[in-house]
Amino acid sequence: MQENLASLLCYAGGWITGLIFLRIDKRPAVRFHAMQSVVVFGALTVLDIVFAGVVGTGLLLTALDLVATALWVFLMVKAYQGQRYELPVAADIVKALSGTFDKIAPGSATEPEYVNVGAPAAPSPPVTTRASAPAANPAQSRLDALALPPEIVQRLRGLVQSWKQAEALRQKGVDAPQRVLLLGAPGTGKTAIAQALAADAQLAFMPVNVSDVKSTYVGQSANNVLQIFQQASTQAPCLLFFDEFDSIAPERGSPGADMLTNEIVAALIPEFDGVRSSSQSPVFVLAATRAPQQLDRAILSRFALRIEVPLPDAQTRQRILQTILAKWPFEGDAAQISAELAGKTDGLSPRDLNSLVSRAMQAAQERGGQAGQPAHIAITRADLLGQLPPASANAEAASA
Repeated sequence: MQENLASLLCYAGGWITGLIFLRIDKRPAVRFHAMQSVVVFGALTVLDIVFAGVVGTGLLLTALDLVATALWVFLMVKAYQGQRYELPVAADIVKALSGTFDKIAPGSATEPEYVNVGAPAAPSPPVTTRASAPAANPAQSRLDALALPPEIVQRLRGLVQSWKQAEALRQKGVDAPQRVLLLGAPGTGKTAIAQALAADAQLAFMPVNVSDVKSTYVGQSANNVLQIFQQASTQAPCLLFFDEFDSIAPERGSPGADMLTNEIVAALIPEFDGVRSSSQSPVFVLAATRAPQQLDRAILSRFALRIEVPLPDAQTRQRILQTILAKWPFEGDAAQISAELAGKTDGLSPRDLNSLVSRAMQAAQERGGQAGQPAHIAITRADLLGQLPPASANAEAASA
């Protein structure tokens, strides 16, 4: 009888502790495991009462005590690692009674709370702050609007076709590329490429950066990773875009890594492997990095397809400059000055070129303000040449 009473107190303690966690912790993984604990310990409490008068149950109850305690520890360790483990029967009961649990402690365990994954750097249709709807006009390619070498555009178009026909390929035993790595220097337009790929492939677009993943609390970063992939699944078919990926998943043990980034990498690996097996709700992963050598090797090995986005050549720089100058008032022949500048801006990215023209416009505004005609301004050749990098400016002065 004493064993029965001790067991009853143990089970009741586990049951009450589970309810306490429901009240104080709103993270979905923790709530789900707390609910499972409530169900398991509640069932054991009932069994203990039913067999209270049965002789010889002491050893059985002691064994159940040990199993229940180990189960409680296992569930809560999983929860604080951001992982979700479903016990047979108990998980089904939790899902069926989720409404009742929410009345006891408002929150959600069966549907993840939304993680704010941030807006893209240059918002444009069809991108929204969460995940975008597919492009309204699939026949119009967003890739055509990007100033990229023809061979890169061709590879990207092939990728779009693979994603659009992913199910047909799967039926033939061929997997569409699930994980793709974009390599390139800062400012080469990797985010714009990601948006264009999502639009052309008619995929929802979900951008993620390091601040959306990394948390100051142990266990929360892994939970953020889990929630991001769950959110992407609800938007499927979806393109999940990790920007500045070398900051999110650096090599474990490297100077740039810490306990939190190690936790993120450990959480990303099973999620990356999991997207491959999901045929009903396809999620494609696209990651952008300027330093692939800094990525964790286990993560890097999972990107079979890698596309390098080069800095623009002279011809591409001329196209970019002409496009930018067309948006501003310019004094002179835009095509001629674009060709001239293209030859003096080797090594500059599209972002650098846009910044150069913006600075030239500011110089023109200052000149107009000093002349008392701020409304009548136009960029001149001198304004543009004055913004060249020092090496290019010195070469221009020497040839003058």
